[in-house]
Amino acid sequence: MSFSWSSRPASIYRGVRQIQKRSFLLTGFLILLSALPALSADMPRTLKECVAIGLQRNPNLLRQESRVQQARARVVETRSAEDFRLSTNANYWITTPETSFTLPGAPGVPPQRAVITPNTSYVANLTLSRLLTTFGQLENQVALSSLQADTEQMNFVAARRDLVQAIASGFLQVLKAERLRYLASETVKSWEEHRRQAESLYRNGVVPRYDILRADLEVSRARDQTTAAGKKTDLARASLRSLMGISGEETLRLDERDLEKTVEPDPVLSLDLPGARETALGQRVEMQLMDILVRQGEAALRIAKGSTNPSLALGTTYSRKTTTLLAQDWQWQTALALNWPLFTGREKGARMRQAEEAIRQARLGREDTASKLSLEVENAFLSFREAEERKGTAVIQMDQAREGLRIAQLRYKEGLSPGVELIDARTAFTSAQVNLENSRYDYLESVLNLKKALGYLEEGRFSEKK
Repeated sequence: MSFSWSSRPASIYRGVRQIQKRSFLLTGFLILLSALPALSADMPRTLKECVAIGLQRNPNLLRQESRVQQARARVVETRSAEDFRLSTNANYWITTPETSFTLPGAPGVPPQRAVITPNTSYVANLTLSRLLTTFGQLENQVALSSLQADTEQMNFVAARRDLVQAIASGFLQVLKAERLRYLASETVKSWEEHRRQAESLYRNGVVPRYDILRADLEVSRARDQTTAAGKKTDLARASLRSLMGISGEETLRLDERDLEKTVEPDPVLSLDLPGARETALGQRVEMQLMDILVRQGEAALRIAKGSTNPSLALGTTYSRKTTTLLAQDWQWQTALALNWPLFTGREKGARMRQAEEAIRQARLGREDTASKLSLEVENAFLSFREAEERKGTAVIQMDQAREGLRIAQLRYKEGLSPGVELIDARTAFTSAQVNLENSRYDYLESVLNLKKALGYLEEGRFSEKK
């Protein structure tokens, strides 16, 4: 048998290289996997994604959701009064002196000692019981706790709707602030170009030096506006972060894709004002909440009226204890217990009075809520119509300002008009740009406000799931 020693180092080297290559690929794959959360966190967020994050992480909403679970647990607790109950208890005593007496025995039989109270004794009980009926009292208490859980659920729905509207509004405010900051920076560039043009024309004797000084002033103003716009953008972004429940260390970039589609006007927004009011009163969660409060008061009144109703319970007990002369070591006991409070003083009347006043307050609150909702719908409706008109007007003004700036630039370049005319035209163009952006985002926000006023933000229209 022979061995080829010369080929062994080469094969070992190739094997090591393959292992190193696979290890490098595996390491790179693991690094990529670890970087995926950071990459996904850095991705631009659409409005739907921002709303989804806020619904998952906003602490106020999570706290309200916890209240709902707490209220549901109280319903189970109240209902559990009719469940079987199994309990046990035990006692151990040491008594001195021992109580006993001696019984004389028969002829030839020694006397016997009988213990009545031993030095040590015990008793252990195992009890099974169940409430049979309270003649309607327990049922009313369960109904009241269920209505209280419904109240917390309605509050959660309202908080969720308000959060959706706040995040959507904050999203629009950030986009508008970013757009206005961009326009401010472009305005700086435009005024700087105008300044260079004025300086060139001044050297050629076409315009006076005043045009250069005025251009310097406008450049300074534009830079101040850019700084202010940057501050507004940072504040708007910080507010949106707070609503979404994310920290300042997490990257948040916004994506305008499908913005108009997400906040598009629904056919319901074409209603007239009376129809909008009627829709809101039938749709808003606040009106449903007031109805629940009325039913709560009615349930509390029934509980107060039935506070003197009897209750019937059944229980059975098995006992083990120390054997004495007077007692065996075990015992069964079954009892049917009837409890009937015949007189409770002024408690029943006071509780009935409280319940009646609660019903009255809830009904008055319903009327007040309906009035406030009608006013909110009218404000949102009129603001929506106004924003719709302003949006169309802003487009026309933008076209006019753009054409006016073009003509003013030509006239100024030919020396046919003073610099003031061009400055006025450029200022008008900048104002038209800002007005156009404001009108666009104000229109979208007016759509959100009207949807909220009509009660159409509760249907999860910003959710990824349809």
